[in-house]
Amino acid sequence: MVPWKWGLLVACVALSVTAVMGQDARYRNVGRNNPDEKIPYNQLENWALSFGTSLWETARAATRFDAIQRRYHTEGAKIEEVDGFAMVTKMAANVEVMMQHKIESIKRIMELAENLALDHKYDKDLGHSLKDPPENGGYHYMNAKKLNVMDPDDDDDIPDYEKYLSVDRSSDDPRFAVGFSRAKLEANKYFSGIPVNTNLSVVHVPTNVFDGDPKVANAIKWSKGLDRIFKDNYDRDPSLSWQYFGSSSGFMRQYPAMKWRTSEHDPDLYDARMRDWYLKAAASPKEIVILLDASGSMTGLRKEIAKHVVLNILETLSEDDFVTIYKFSKHPTPLVPCFTREDGSAELVQATNENIREFQEAVANVETEEIANFTSALTVAFQLLLESHADLQVGANCNQAIMLVTDGVPYNLEPGNIGTAEDLFGRLNVARDPPPKSPTMSQEQYEEIFKNGKNFFLN
Repeated sequence: MVPWKWGLLVACVALSVTAVMGQDARYRNVGRNNPDEKIPYNQLENWALSFGTSLWETARAATRFDAIQRRYHTEGAKIEEVDGFAMVTKMAANVEVMMQHKIESIKRIMELAENLALDHKYDKDLGHSLKDPPENGGYHYMNAKKLNVMDPDDDDDIPDYEKYLSVDRSSDDPRFAVGFSRAKLEANKYFSGIPVNTNLSVVHVPTNVFDGDPKVANAIKWSKGLDRIFKDNYDRDPSLSWQYFGSSSGFMRQYPAMKWRTSEHDPDLYDARMRDWYLKAAASPKEIVILLDASGSMTGLRKEIAKHVVLNILETLSEDDFVTIYKFSKHPTPLVPCFTREDGSAELVQATNENIREFQEAVANVETEEIANFTSALTVAFQLLLESHADLQVGANCNQAIMLVTDGVPYNLEPGNIGTAEDLFGRLNVARDPPPKSPTMSQEQYEEIFKNGKNFFLN
């Protein structure tokens, strides 16, 4: 049965179609008797009326409109005045309580993660043990991409769970496989019907990250202790849905456990460190000026590497950040002409998807020529950041950085060998008012960091 609200909507659409098509036929009298018309307007008008009537009757029957109308009168329905402000206030209070529950869940994960990392005993050989079977002291974790995997040639008539390759089997079992795991997954309405296991978490390791690296392996091991807080959060608030722990070493732990879908035709390019939620949590808003060397020495492989570096920098930015790019050889030139001010200098723009796409397309078309003038390039970059720092209405008003992408910086930057890089930075990186002291920073730390007003730090 179609819900009555949707039915009424369909009925309204039917009336609208009928009215529009009817008016089109009724007022365009010029073509009524035109023998050259393929479809006479009279016939079109009849079709519109017939279609509208049929749709109206169908919607009326499906929504039981007549029955609802009768009950509206027989059940003593009445109109009540609603205080809109009070209703919105109540809704706001409910949303605040809900969000507070989410915040408390995140804090519990954070506090436990800090304690687990501090208490963990680092094992520099842990990565090597990933290749060893359990009986030889091997260490294993539940890899989301190696969960519930079966041999495609395994045609035994047994339940799928018994076919899965797994390290928890006997080493003489033909389905024993180091690095693979199995778990019972069930469809869960709180996770869009996806098969999950709410007693476990799984680990996703990006394709470009080696899980045998000691830092990665040790972080994966101690983060397994987060399972208990994941489960506790879920028991307290089933609407919490997915919970993640993203590590700076590259892997992501996800609760509840689910199989990561992969395909040989669709390579796994997911990296949590490049996702918006990770970037915003791991870094503060920033203003970035990228200086791309486009001089004659930047050819071939050097040029391609430089482009790749710039593209990677752009991928790490979020909408809280502001960025611009100068290409420079003899003179610095804004990479994207439309991202400039009236005087022709580059302008810091918000790192939205649309703006980043413009930069990416422009980077692909960079041509090299002449020699590199680092002094002029660094000068315009510093000037732009100084102006942004002075205007609170422009940019992120937080951290600032200059990214110099080149194949090499000469010792003497100034023409005529009259100045070194240190001299140039000492002249351009002028003192400015430091930000307020963070509550978590000691007075000694604050004075040391900001003693000359040239360093910027967010704690």
